[in-house]
Amino acid sequence: MKILQVCSATEIGGGERHVIDLTRALIERGHELHLVIRPKAKIKTELASLPIIWHELPLRNALDIFSAQKIKRIIIQHNIEIVHAHVARDYTICGLACKRTAAKLFLTRHHFNPIKSNFLYQCAINQTQGFI
Repeated sequence: MKILQVCSATEIGGGERHVIDLTRALIERGHELHLVIRPKAKIKTELASLPIIWHELPLRNALDIFSAQKIKRIIIQHNIEIVHAHVARDYTICGLACKRTAAKLFLTRHHFNPIKSNFLYQCAINQTQGFI
């Protein structure tokens, strides 16, 4: 399976540790992993020895349309089947990127605060396949 994980965090914390562990486990199971990160994200150093296809994007905020368009191109060019977003600002970006593609969107919430229920979020992530 071709999986794209998106993590805009630049430092390593609990959520990023989850991304690192999940990426290792998915690669061990034979999946092709793509990671979209910000430039200079420390997660890349942690996973440098693994066969990951890296994509560096600004991922500035939840309204970063430029990054959403780039992610959509990655999904299409690499026939990505699963998109997994890990940071709240990435949810809308990934939701918009997955629109009109075959990719399934999954979101992981790394804390207990509820997801915003505003109109933008509802439109962007309404096709989410699963919340973790």
